Amino acid sequence: MLTPRSLAFLQGGRPARRARDEAQRRIQGEPAVRLLPGLLDIPLAPDLDAALARPGGLAFCGPPGSGRSLALLQLQHRWVSAGAGGPAIALSLAADDAPNLSPRAVVAGAIHRAGLPPAYAEGGHPMLLLIDDWEDLPADRRAVWRGYALAATGWAAARVAICLPPGEEWPGIASLALASPDDNALAIWFGRLLPGHDSGPIIAALGREPLAALRANVGDLLLMALIYPIAGVSASRPQLYEQAYALARPLLDEADGRLSVGRAALRHYRLARGLAGGADLAALAALPAHEVAAVAPLAAGLLGDPRPVLNLLWADGEPSPGALRGLASCLRERPSEAPAQGLRLVELLAARDEQDLLSMIGPGLPDMFASVGPGDQERATRALYALAERQPGHPLADLLLMLIDRPDIGETLRWAAADILAARPAPPAGLDAPPAEADILALAARAHAVALAAPALRPALLGEALRPGLDALLAGAGGAGRRAAASAALIADPECPGELRALALAGAPGHAEGAPLLQRALADRSPALRCSALAALAARPADEAIRLLGAALAAAGDEAATGDLLAAAAQIAQPAGLHDAGQACGVRWEFLQAIELEQFSYIPRDKLRVALRSYSDLLGIDLSSYARPRVSRQSMSESLALVAALTLLVILSLAIMML
Repeated sequence: MLTPRSLAFLQGGRPARRARDEAQRRIQGEPAVRLLPGLLDIPLAPDLDAALARPGGLAFCGPPGSGRSLALLQLQHRWVSAGAGGPAIALSLAADDAPNLSPRAVVAGAIHRAGLPPAYAEGGHPMLLLIDDWEDLPADRRAVWRGYALAATGWAAARVAICLPPGEEWPGIASLALASPDDNALAIWFGRLLPGHDSGPIIAALGREPLAALRANVGDLLLMALIYPIAGVSASRPQLYEQAYALARPLLDEADGRLSVGRAALRHYRLARGLAGGADLAALAALPAHEVAAVAPLAAGLLGDPRPVLNLLWADGEPSPGALRGLASCLRERPSEAPAQGLRLVELLAARDEQDLLSMIGPGLPDMFASVGPGDQERATRALYALAERQPGHPLADLLLMLIDRPDIGETLRWAAADILAARPAPPAGLDAPPAEADILALAARAHAVALAAPALRPALLGEALRPGLDALLAGAGGAGRRAAASAALIADPECPGELRALALAGAPGHAEGAPLLQRALADRSPALRCSALAALAARPADEAIRLLGAALAAAGDEAATGDLLAAAAQIAQPAGLHDAGQACGVRWEFLQAIELEQFSYIPRDKLRVALRSYSDLLGIDLSSYARPRVSRQSMSESLALVAALTLLVILSLAIMML
């Protein structure tokens, strides 16, 4: 039996079903969905089901291009497909907001256009309200809509979902962060977007320049999937957009501007196309900061010459925050086309400590530095050092390794990168694993960094990968200063393998420059290192060898080292003469050698006086003149009396002066 209550329920149910059917029709009619049917099935947002099961609102958080609008479309599709949750109302605030109306009135208008009763605007009926483009509103309207969304989290039956930029954490609204996909996620995505196609070439292209920047933008990834079966992998983002626009234009015209996915990409492409086609470039600088960053590299690519765009953004040399982000985007996507402008930007970002923009341009810097002309190498080196002061951590270390390994980068700059790496407290991962195609300079530079900054990796210098680099470094490939620094670091490390320390000693600078290292090696506890040091000592003049042995004996760490050094000194200083002298005066020859080297501590104390007197008698030296004079008691008493008399005389003089 129908009651007034059940009749009202049935009457309200029919509009809800019609609204769900209309929403489903619009979703299936989306140009992106028609071109890529698997779009609604790619796993974009983590833990979506768990988030939907919790009460309150839901936010998809990420920067522009992170796939927030697509996530909202997927949520809408899942909601209306289930059928039990009520209708779904989607708002694009960039198109649907009316500044003269309250958010409640805007939502009520959308509910009315969907054919639903006005009561749905109160949140008492099951419904999903989806809000996009909040950040495109002016600040005052953003504040108003924020208040409305927070209030909507308290609705009795309806739910609200919204797209937010990073850093927006609203109470009562659960945030789902959208991150750039890794290679595993990309393989899953392309597997669903391109069934039957090998996505390996796309993923490989996204792992290197110039397309590596595209993997952070979901829209760009979707365009690559769209174009790949027809034209393969595009060479650049401008080419990708031109190809995709030509393919999708009939569907875009048919959609009449009502897009849920791809609105921003389409707008950016049309703006860039207009600028490249002769429109006033000054309009670029008037765009919001995030749109300048998207449109500037596109316009530069479509123009074929980035300088007009770069000159506009530089303005008077003090670019605005939006223009600065646009310059960084151009460098990131087109790093090799204007290296002088790129160096200028690196200098400015380092001076201002713009950490997020420095991180953005990082992947493009190797290509930029490779494009720097011979006349700008010194400036490029200064820019690299300025960058190192502002960019701690592994991102910079990874950049330095890339610079070291690039044979098309100037030698001065590559060694500067090695010096910066060698001065860092912690080595980057992979320092001891050079690529197979690394040239000898790259190997020597890596060996230099390992020797100075990575004690745990030093044994790897004897391995097959780095041994050629070590040999080149010790042969002077990086200059005498780097060779000496590496040798000193290896010789001073007692944990290093003996063979490595011996190699370092053999490669140390000769004569005056290498004397401190040789002296240290002579006094070392390692027998292998001492053996190498004594072999090197044989090439030096006898007087210098004796001097070095004497200094090493003073620093010798144990008896074995002292014995080796004394034996070596005896060989250098005509051992036959010392043996004969020892037999003549009855003193062991090594004691005589210790006396010659002034290493008296080597001789037992009870035998030292006898040895000195016997040796001096043999040599005809009178030791009495070197003896300490002995003071008699009588002379001491006389001295004390004299001191007392002088003290009394001073006191009497002072007393007379006071009268």
